[in-house]
Amino acid sequence: MSTVTPSSDEQQSILTSMFALELGSIDITDIQSVSGLSIDVEDVESKEVGADGRMVTRYRAGTVKYSELTAKRVFTGDKALYNWHMDVVQGAKPWQDGSVVLYNLDGTEAARWNVMKMWPSKWSVSDLDAGSDDVVTEEVTLQIEFIERVS
Repeated sequence: MSTVTPSSDEQQSILTSMFALELGSIDITDIQSVSGLSIDVEDVESKEVGADGRMVTRYRAGTVKYSELTAKRVFTGDKALYNWHMDVVQGAKPWQDGSVVLYNLDGTEAARWNVMKMWPSKWSVSDLDAGSDDVVTEEVTLQIEFIERVS
């Protein structure tokens, strides 16, 4: 993806590695990846008979679906995401508003998607393996109610 800066006609590359995940009042660091940022519109099929007697199939826009986000971070022992998930398990008010922010190479904000009413439907850590030197990761699946691109 490229962006055109206001002061020039040159395109500036945007790297997928320059991003942040903001989760309202939950302080998180060491985010490695965020996936699933998408909006789908269900197609609704209807069949009609035209004036000439022929069957016509039409498709119209239907229900808007916001996909779930999956965030992965280095497991440091911090319990913020786990505690948030446990709040959901125990029936507490679970949702947070937040943002996914993408940055240009110079560190300026390239794009921001505000994500409303997120709550963790799944929490997990990576597989543990005595024969591996991989870093343990923590993953959370976030259900969302609405996405809005603001910049």
